[in-house]
Amino acid sequence: MTSLADEGFLSDETAGVVQAVEGRYAPWLALFRSVNARAVKAQYEVTVPREYLQALVAATCYMRTLTNVEAAILLLLRGMEAPARIMLRASMESLFKLKAVERDRNVVNAILAGDDGFRQKLLGKYKRIDDPKLRAELAEIEPLKSETAERFKEWGVKPLSVEQMAAKADLTAFYLSAYPVLSDTVHAGIRDLERHVQTIDGEIVSLQNEAIVDGLEVLFLMATEFLLSALEGFASVLALDLGDYCEVSRRRLQALAAAQQEG
Repeated sequence: MTSLADEGFLSDETAGVVQAVEGRYAPWLALFRSVNARAVKAQYEVTVPREYLQALVAATCYMRTLTNVEAAILLLLRGMEAPARIMLRASMESLFKLKAVERDRNVVNAILAGDDGFRQKLLGKYKRIDDPKLRAELAEIEPLKSETAERFKEWGVKPLSVEQMAAKADLTAFYLSAYPVLSDTVHAGIRDLERHVQTIDGEIVSLQNEAIVDGLEVLFLMATEFLLSALEGFASVLALDLGDYCEVSRRRLQALAAAQQEG
């Protein structure tokens, strides 16, 4: 049986970590699995009309949010806190877009305009690579023009920043709280990286990259809340009746959080 010291998070020892996390966070996992099951079921209950652009974009953002949040939970089960934070941060960007589209269908145009801008920037970066063969191939596909992009320029449609998208989604509170905290891990902030170094009297004595099983409640809270918000937005755009499921689930989540604070 291999240990974390032998193969890291690919070792056999992670099976014990999963058992420990499942036991310690059983109520959180039970609630998340309930929400996740309802979220997965929702994707098979709707028909996404090809001609309804708002629905197409909402469905795409919903699926990305769902899979990223699920990935975060899989990582948490193995004590991989930092990668789980990164996946939760990734899930927020698609969540912002989904909820913005729910509130304002015109946001779809800004999202499409952002995609065209991304392709243009990507092409510009490729052109900076010192590779004659690549440059020859790029010359064959230029100019990279889009009729849709030209229309957007005429209409004055511009891409939205993450902050602007969050505002459109009415999730500015998330952007100002969870988003920057999770972003520190994504960008390998020095404060975040300090957790991997153990020191004694100012001297580095070891590098740590072990499973973390303490203090994961807030990440389970984020994962569940993000997925509930995504489910609500998806159901709203696709006219899916969820009854009072989300309200009841959110009350259960709030009760768990309150119990954690009291404990």
